[in-house]
Amino acid sequence: MTANLFRRRQIIEDALAECLKRLGDITHDRNGERCLAITVRRCEGAIEQELHSIFSLAREIEVKLS
Repeated sequence: MTANLFRRRQIIEDALAECLKRLGDITHDRNGERCLAITVRRCEGAIEQELHSIFSLAREIEVKLS
């Protein structure tokens, strides 16, 4: 059962990464976790990258599908 849950999460993560490539870069954070990196402009012209965990996004989708 646990293997099926892990595989389902992996399928959701992979699908999210594929779809989200249109919005930003898929990269890895310092812990090796896949993330969506989006470049944003802050006040006074500062440019930063926001990282959004693909794992966390997949978990949110799983919860909504349950």
